[in-house]
Amino acid sequence: MVILPHTKEAGGLKIAERLRAAIGGYDFVEPKQVTLSIGVTERQTGDSCDSLINRLDLALYEAKSGGRNRVQVSR
Repeated sequence: MVILPHTKEAGGLKIAERLRAAIGGYDFVEPKQVTLSIGVTERQTGDSCDSLINRLDLALYEAKSGGRNRVQVSR
């Protein structure tokens, strides 16, 4: 989990996409392509730690089940 204080959802999405692209473009020693699935959400008023983590977990699950190597936003 990465927490980005003072960052709105759009900023988090941009950072996540850059990170995913950087990992995907890295030339690892073994001839395997490494992929990265990321869930992104923005803290909502009244969120508890559990509700925030649950939304992130759902977004990550959707990213993985939707084809992997993608960023999924959960609202």
